[in-house]
Amino acid sequence: RVPLVILRPGIIWGGPDNPRFGSMLAGLKSGLFAFPGRCDAPLPFNHVDNLCDLIERALSSDVTGVFNATDGDRVSMREFAQALARHHGHRIPERHIPQKLLLAGLSAFQVIRNNLAPSFPMALRTDTVKLMNTPCTFDITEARRQLGHAPVRREHLAQARR
Repeated sequence: RVPLVILRPGIIWGGPDNPRFGSMLAGLKSGLFAFPGRCDAPLPFNHVDNLCDLIERALSSDVTGVFNATDGDRVSMREFAQALARHHGHRIPERHIPQKLLLAGLSAFQVIRNNLAPSFPMALRTDTVKLMNTPCTFDITEARRQLGHAPVRREHLAQARR
């Protein structure tokens, strides 16, 4: 029997200069950043180093199963962005655009975009706004127990929780 492990990572990030969060960083730097909704729901962040450690553990184990992979913290997008701003020495953002208003505006913009310029990229989508405002946590108990998963706080999030 061949051991089969399936890992289910959360939102993968790779540090305070991760290009995946480039538009967020640009907004923080400019001082014009506003949260799309309250953004205070916990999300399943997963630092790439924690994920790589778990992958190595899975590869060297004979355990079989499906395992969630996160940093093990209950961090919201608001906390993530505020810690990122603090790390880079930018003003800590507090403003937000009400979610219902933003979703209505994005929906209208998307209809116009689809009819006039379908190849024009959407910087922010309705599904992303909903994701950042919907509680989502993954239980990593089994990854800890069976694979020895021991995620650690990284970079700007580690600094924020000292």
